[in-house]
Order: sequence, then C-alpha cells, then structure tokens
Amino acid sequence: MEIKARYSQKARITKRLLDAVKPAEKDFVIWDEDLTGFHVKVTPKGRKTFLVFYRAANGTPRRPSIGTYPPMPPDEARREASAILLAAQHGTDYSEAKRIERAAPTLSEFAERYLADYARPHKKARSVKDDEGYLKRYIKPALGKKRVTDITRADVLNLQKKLEGVGVTANRVLACLSKMMNLAELWDLRPDGSNPCRHVKRFREKARRRYLSPEEMIKLAKAINDQEEKKLIPQASIDFFRIALFTGMRSGEIRGLRWEDYDPINRVFHLRDSKTGPKDVILNEPAIEVLDRIERHPSGWVCPGRRRGQPLTNPAKPWEKICNAAGLKDFNIHDMRHVFGGVAAGLDMGLPVIGALMGHTVPQTTARYANMQNDPLHVAAEAIGQALKAMTEAKPSAEVIDATPAARDSEAEGKAE
Repeated sequence: MEIKARYSQKARITKRLLDAVKPAEKDFVIWDEDLTGFHVKVTPKGRKTFLVFYRAANGTPRRPSIGTYPPMPPDEARREASAILLAAQHGTDYSEAKRIERAAPTLSEFAERYLADYARPHKKARSVKDDEGYLKRYIKPALGKKRVTDITRADVLNLQKKLEGVGVTANRVLACLSKMMNLAELWDLRPDGSNPCRHVKRFREKARRRYLSPEEMIKLAKAINDQEEKKLIPQASIDFFRIALFTGMRSGEIRGLRWEDYDPINRVFHLRDSKTGPKDVILNEPAIEVLDRIERHPSGWVCPGRRRGQPLTNPAKPWEKICNAAGLKDFNIHDMRHVFGGVAAGLDMGLPVIGALMGHTVPQTTARYANMQNDPLHVAAEAIGQALKAMTEAKPSAEVIDATPAARDSEAEGKAE
C-alpha cells in the first residue's frame, strides 16, 4: 500500500498502512476513516504519533497524543481514542485531566501545603499537632511517594488494614486523609467527586463511659485533700482538679483560664476560646468557693505553671498520684467531665441544658436552645455542684445518693421487680 505524503488525508489506520508510510519533508496527518477524530501524525524523521481531536465542554479544541507506533499497535490506539471521545461526550476533558496529573505533587509535598494553607490557619493548635502526628507516623510512610492524583480507594483500604490495631486513631487518620483529598479537589489537583476515602467504612468506636460510684467519689475527694494538706503535689494542680470536678470544663479550657475573664457578679467565666469557640461557663457555688480560695498569681493565670508567665501544662503526673492514693483505676482527667454530665443526667436535667452547660455542639434539637437565658443554666449548674459537693463531703458509712445514669437505671429495675 502506498500513501502519498499530503498534509491531510483519510485512510483506515492499520498496521499494514503504518508500515508502508514513508516520511516526507514536512509533517503530514492521516485521519482514520472509521473513527472521527482519531489520526496519526508522521514527522520527517519517521516518528508516527497517534492523536485524537475533540472539543472540551467549553468548546476548547483538544488534540492530545495517545502513543507512538511502534510500540503501541493501531488497534490499541483506536480503543484509547474511542474511550477519550466517549468521555468527552460526557463532559470529561482528557487533556485537562492529564495536565492536572502532571502538575500534581506527591502526597508528602501536598501534606506541607495542607498544613500551611488549611490546618494551621483554620484548626486549633491541638488538632494541628494531631494531624502532624498522623501524617508523620501513618500517612506519609504508606502513601507519601504517590502523587495525589494516583491515590486510589485500594490504597486507602490497604492503609486502613495496616491501622486495624490502633483503634480509634485509625478513624482519625482516615478523616485527616479524607480532608486532604477533598482539598485536593477544591485546589484542582483531583477531579471533583474523586475522593478515594468515600465509602470506606470506619472502624466501630466504643464510647468511653467511666463514672464514679459514691464510694469512689469520697475516696477521690479525700485523696485530693490529703495531697493538698501534705503538699505532695503543686497547688495549681489541686485547684485544676477541683475546678474540673465542679464545672465539667475540658482540660485545655481550665489551663487557659485567666482572672481577667472571671465575672463573679454574674457567676460566669468568659472563655476566649474552647473546642467550640468562645463561650461562657456557668459557675455554681462550690466552683466559686474553689475560685475564692485560690491565691491570685501575678501572671494572671488561674492555674499557673512552673515556668514563669506560663499556665499549667499537663497535670497528668499529679493526677496519677491522686488516683493511686484513691485506688481509682482506668479513670483519667477527662472522665471528670463524664462525672459532671452523669450527675446532670441523674438529676433529670434535659439534654439541651446539659449540652449548654458542657459546651457540646449538639445538632438540631439542642440548637433551638442556643439562645436560652442563663437563669435556667445557673439553676442547673447549682444543682449539679451541690450534688457533687454532697458526694465529696459524705462519709463512707453514710447513705449517699448515687446520681449517675447507671445507678438510676439500677434503682428503676429494683422498683420494677
């Protein structure tokens, strides 16, 4: 078969034809007779390149190359061209997708942008630190060398399988990766709707619910008092634990308390920041009694740290001493919030009230009560505080009302029998 070297001509592109084609002084093109848009370009040096012509959804003409002959056979090139043309009819731009793929950074490179442009400006310091840990320990070792565009659902499933033994952390790692993939779409590094973390089922998480029985509450109060009397742990830690018990505040919120934000007249603490943003913490009488006994430190922190001008950092070691002295096992500082919430539930406080007192971001129903007046919250906080105070001041042999949900359910079952 002889093909005359004209700039543009039509013929069925086959292996026999390509073998017979001779180069000319200038490039020339052979358009396939059967598949519109599919063609091959022959250069003066004899290079034969398969291409496909189509228009993007916005009308922009596209002419991407598919491969060269040889090693790509014409039948394979035709199939590839057919797929590209079909995708274009449905709005998928092959050339744009390839451009995005070539410009895509590796996941390790993208992680730096994620931290700089999203995490640090928009997330709290603790969350940023967590993300940095997830990236360093889990995500980068598994996927760091892959380009953002090349990460597939199979890659995500393989990562999840490796994380099966780390429990809740696995879900946090996948949440971090999923957010990164969403941002990759937003920043035009991946096609829309291509997040490979979608439909990957997270591991089941078992909610931690550790409360204190009345006897344990008495032992805890005694241990705190003994440690304070013997000066075995810093006074700032003692104050921290008592504030945690009577307010239900998070650990970070207590560490950030400053005297200038204390409003004793309205019986509130104005938090400049918290997990859910700025908020007011309603104070009951036992909490106010604790605050009134605290000596004002020049630094302005309610719970000052050992470093000059800095707040208390992590009271984990003093807490360990307290729990050992009280004989408490598997009870951490955050569980003090559970005690506060458990007592509130035992006193039949409504969920909106409990959510408002503890700073929960409860959706839908609770959101209706977001602007409720402080008066019912003061009443609720006072009731909880007095119940907690009564429990801590009771004698081991005395009858103590157990206000935890478990105890209330047990009492109901006893009456039913």
